[in-house]
Amino acid sequence: MSQQTFDSYEEFWPYYVAMHSRAATRWVHLTGTLTGLAITAYGLARGRKRYVAALPLIGYGTAWRVRGKSRIKKLAT
Repeated sequence: MSQQTFDSYEEFWPYYVAMHSRAATRWVHLTGTLTGLAITAYGLARGRKRYVAALPLIGYGTAWRVRGKSRIKKLAT
């Protein structure tokens, strides 16, 4: 599978928006991001660094799961 490349943000943006056009996809991304941020804030407040490390795992993990269950086989990031 070939990797699509972009020369500018203006070229990338329409592709990114198209990959996130379904409402369900946006909701899952939002849920993952907010959950990750909440756990990170909790970790910082409690001095638990491993909770801070969970942010990318939770944030990107939800995006990867959505991608795996959809017909789109590439992340738009």
